[in-house]
Amino acid sequence: AAEAAAAAALQRALHAKAQVEALMPTVEAAAYAAARAAARQQVVKMEQEAAQYYDALMAQFHALGAPEVDTKREAMEKAVAPYYAAVMKLQALVASYNKQATGAVSMARTMAGEAKALAAKATHEQASGLAIPAQTDMLHAHQMAEAAERRRKLAIRVHRLAESINSAIPSYEQAADMAITSAAATVEAAF
Repeated sequence: AAEAAAAAALQRALHAKAQVEALMPTVEAAAYAAARAAARQQVVKMEQEAAQYYDALMAQFHALGAPEVDTKREAMEKAVAPYYAAVMKLQALVASYNKQATGAVSMARTMAGEAKALAAKATHEQASGLAIPAQTDMLHAHQMAEAAERRRKLAIRVHRLAESINSAIPSYEQAADMAITSAAATVEAAF
């Protein structure tokens, strides 16, 4: 009777596990899309905030009454500031995502090690004639191994996102160089 109940419980657990696994790709895809969209919105917001912050700092600086104003330098600084601020924000975002990816990989490795240890324990229990604890431990080991694999895949996706953002940084640096050149040409033409 106990074995039949255990077998029934195992079947229910396997059925529930299958239902959860069927939902995981959809949930992971939606979570990834939402995180990516949120990250993009955050980058745009940070760029705007950086430009506003820079403008406020420049206003404070000018309020101090600098004796001589270098118009050319001021125009170039103003033209390039949003790009430099965006580069700094993007670099911070890349560092944050890389840290998250590293943490996820570390957690995945820990979980995989724990799953192996639990599987070894289950094998030992099975050999000792403890079928029910062995079956329970083996089920937990499989679940933990699957969770570790999901965590590892998440780390890969986050790392790819960080690489994607990192690859955009040279474009901002190039835009900053172009803004300096344009501002210098504009100031030269004015004088």
